[in-house]
Amino acid sequence: MRVLHIGSTLEVAGGIESFIMNLYVNIKEETIIFDFMVKNGHGEGYYANYIRKKGGQIFESDWGNNIFSRMIDKWRIYKRYKKDIIHIHTNCGIRILDGIIAKLAGCRCIIFHTHTCKGIVPVKYRILQPIYRIIGDYFFSCSLNAARYFFGEKIFCNEKYHLIHNAIDVNKYKFNNEMRKFYRDKFNIRDEYILGFVGRMSKEKNIPFVLDVFLELQKYQKARLILVGDGEEKDNILQLIKDKKIEQNTILMGEIDNVNEVLTMFDGLILPSDYEGLGIVLIEAQASGLPCYVSNHIPHEVKATLLIHFLELEDGAEAWAKYIFQSGINENRGDGYTCELKKAGYNAVSEAKVVFDLYNKMIG
Repeated sequence: MRVLHIGSTLEVAGGIESFIMNLYVNIKEETIIFDFMVKNGHGEGYYANYIRKKGGQIFESDWGNNIFSRMIDKWRIYKRYKKDIIHIHTNCGIRILDGIIAKLAGCRCIIFHTHTCKGIVPVKYRILQPIYRIIGDYFFSCSLNAARYFFGEKIFCNEKYHLIHNAIDVNKYKFNNEMRKFYRDKFNIRDEYILGFVGRMSKEKNIPFVLDVFLELQKYQKARLILVGDGEEKDNILQLIKDKKIEQNTILMGEIDNVNEVLTMFDGLILPSDYEGLGIVLIEAQASGLPCYVSNHIPHEVKATLLIHFLELEDGAEAWAKYIFQSGINENRGDGYTCELKKAGYNAVSEAKVVFDLYNKMIG
C-alpha cells in the first residue's frame, strides 16, 4: 500500500510535518509506504532521507505561474495512485484543485485532511464546502472546528468523516530535570522565569503580542524570552525586538529538532495565535508538564490537562503578563501528564493504528 501525502514541506518545524512523521514512525507495518508531493525546492527537507530510506518517493510540484502545465504534471503523478491513497493535507482553498485533478486521474481513494481553522468562515469557503464533500472519499480533521471550517456542519453526518488526533510520542516529551539543568546552564539561566514560544514565525501566530507580553512580564519578575522557529515574519520580529530593546533578554533558536529537550527549560509556553487547527506544540508542552497560556481562538479540544490556560486577546498584554506571573511555576512536572494525554487520544502509537486500520479499510 502506498499513500501520497500532499501539502507538507518536509521541514522540521511544521505542525503538519510533525503529524505525518509521528504517524509514519509509529506505523510498524512494512506493507505501507508514504510518498510526498511538496513545493518546488522543498524536496530535500529535513525528513527527506528518512522517507527515501523507507522506500518513499518525493515529487516536487506546485502551482507556479503556468497553472495548466502544473495540472498536467500533477495528473500524471496522481494516475500512479489509482489503486492507492491520496492524502491531501489542506490549510488553504487551492488544495481542492489537487482533489479534483486526482479524481479526474481515476483515483478511488481521496482523503481531505484539514489542520486549520481561521475563525469565521468566509464566503469562498462556504462555496467550497459542498465541493469538498463531493470530491473527497474520506474526511479527516484535527479538531471539530477545523472540520466545520472546511467541510461544513453536514460533514458530521457523514460516516466517512473521522476526527484524527494530532498525536505525539508522549514518552519522548516527559519532563527530565537533568535535561532542564543542562539547558539552563548552557544558556546561563539562573533564577529567571523563562517564557517560551515554539512555532512558525508567521502572522497568524501573533508573535508581536508575545513580545508585548514579555515586555510587561519583566515588570513583575526577572525573565527571559526564548523563540523557537523560523518563517517569513522573522525579519519583522527581529526589528520589533530591537525597537522594544529586549535583545539582551531574548534568545532566538531558529528551527530545531530537539523541541522535547528545550521545553524542559521553559517555565511557561505562550501561544496567542489568531487561529490554529489545534496547536500540536500544546500537546507536546502538556506532556512535559509545562503551563501553557493560549488565546481563546485555539480549539478547546487541545485541553487534555489543567495546564492549558485560555485567555482573551482583547484583554491585552498587561493582563496576560499579570496572569502568567500570578500562575507561577509548576513544581510537579511528572509522568501524570503523559497518562492524561494517552487517555485523551494523543498517543502516537495508538493513533497510528487507528489511521492504519482506516487506510486498510479504504482500499480493502
